[in-house]
Amino acid sequence: MQNKETFDRIFRQYYRQLYVFANRIVADDEESCDLVHDCFEELWIHINDTDEQSARQFLYTCLRRKCIDHLRHKEAGQRYIMLTATVTSKWDTEADIEQMEQREQQIKECIEALKPPTREIFTLCYVEHKKYAEAAELLGVSVSTIKKHIVRALKYFRERRKNSET
Repeated sequence: MQNKETFDRIFRQYYRQLYVFANRIVADDEESCDLVHDCFEELWIHINDTDEQSARQFLYTCLRRKCIDHLRHKEAGQRYIMLTATVTSKWDTEADIEQMEQREQQIKECIEALKPPTREIFTLCYVEHKKYAEAAELLGVSVSTIKKHIVRALKYFRERRKNSET
């Protein structure tokens, strides 16, 4: 394609059609506009690899994929909201809050009972949400060492929970 002129022509020719297509799927004017713009951005990135005849197919395929991703993301967000509402609605009483605080205290005690290297690795990975590779790099150890300590910590937690239930 002759970059700018061809792109402008394709943009003018297909923008409205793509917008209507996206709006039928996501039913949101602003989001439809954003998704169409994202597709044209993709086309611009691949402008040297795409000829004018295949641009329409490229744009519709890209837009359909982006609309589906948007709907999946939106659905996941709604499920999270529902889960949060359900969980928090169960914590209405003082007894529930007290029970939650007791569990937090038990978890803190379990973590404190771990040996120092295992405690530090567990804290990095589960409390600070670091990936195993990040924790390994931070501590100057291998990823397999991180995994070994995590397995050790989780085994200890399971045993302690099992003993407290009996």
